[in-house]
Amino acid sequence: MYTSAWIGAIVSLVTTTFVSLVGFYIVKNAVDRDRQTGVGQILASAPLSRSFYLLGKFISNFAVLASLVGVLALAAFAMQFLVAEDRVFHAWPLFSPFLLLSLPAMAVTAAVALLFETIQLLRGGFGNILWFFLWSLSIGLPGVVEVPQLDPSGLWTVFRSMVPAAQATIPGYKGEFSLTVADKSIQVFPSFHWDGIDWTTGEILLRLGWVLAALALVLLAATFFDRFDPARSHWRSRAKPKQGAAAPEVEVDLVSSNARSRAAVHIHLTPLGEGAYAPNFARICVAELRLAVKGYRWWWYAVAAGLLIAQFAAPLDVTRGPLFTAAWIWPILI
Repeated sequence: MYTSAWIGAIVSLVTTTFVSLVGFYIVKNAVDRDRQTGVGQILASAPLSRSFYLLGKFISNFAVLASLVGVLALAAFAMQFLVAEDRVFHAWPLFSPFLLLSLPAMAVTAAVALLFETIQLLRGGFGNILWFFLWSLSIGLPGVVEVPQLDPSGLWTVFRSMVPAAQATIPGYKGEFSLTVADKSIQVFPSFHWDGIDWTTGEILLRLGWVLAALALVLLAATFFDRFDPARSHWRSRAKPKQGAAAPEVEVDLVSSNARSRAAVHIHLTPLGEGAYAPNFARICVAELRLAVKGYRWWWYAVAAGLLIAQFAAPLDVTRGPLFTAAWIWPILI
């Protein structure tokens, strides 16, 4: 039965497992963005410690992922009344899995993304590929070794609570447990009313332990962080100077500049016309798309366009199989 406890647990597991996978790629650009824009060099000249800087980036990464968790928690609340199998609302069974399962997992994801950005080898495409295998390992390892303490996703926390309740209610149930999209007809037992996870002190401390583990990863990242020192970082800007083009030389007359700064300067600003502040969704989407795909070689765009055209032209089984897989893998190195 789709009770508050069932919906809260299932939606939070979907959130934890899949948002942790995709969310890593969403937030794995916080430090790199400061490198590209030059903000990092400005911060490096300020009395800002490496640990404090990375803690701020960790909080921002976590805030982005936590906002996604919050939206899906509200969706789970609406789902109970849309499905209407059980209209009795219980707040703690519904929202506690998001609070104690999803948010600690998002903290770990935010911290790992930050750690990867501070290690030269993992900063680029290799780190993107490695994360997929680490994510898969974190999902399956607790069940293989039967050590629930190695479960950042909380999947096996729900397993240990749900399976005994199902064994006591469903005739012939063998203790199987999976989180998947059903591709065949399933048998529903409306007599199974699961009351939710029994949040003992040990279970709560276990989940809070993953938050502490995330903070430990941030401190570990601080030991690898180059603090935007060009002598330690091998990062180079994508924009390379043309052959034979000399770097521009700039001379600054500090005396005359200071004198001009003290002088009264009258500047006339043309006011913006009506409608200038109005949002333009299409223009914003085009601008974001240009920012996302600019700066690469022509052959990269040619292959991406070829994969897109092939997916429209090929049979559906081929499109959903090798072409779809190739189209997803192609951008992973960037």
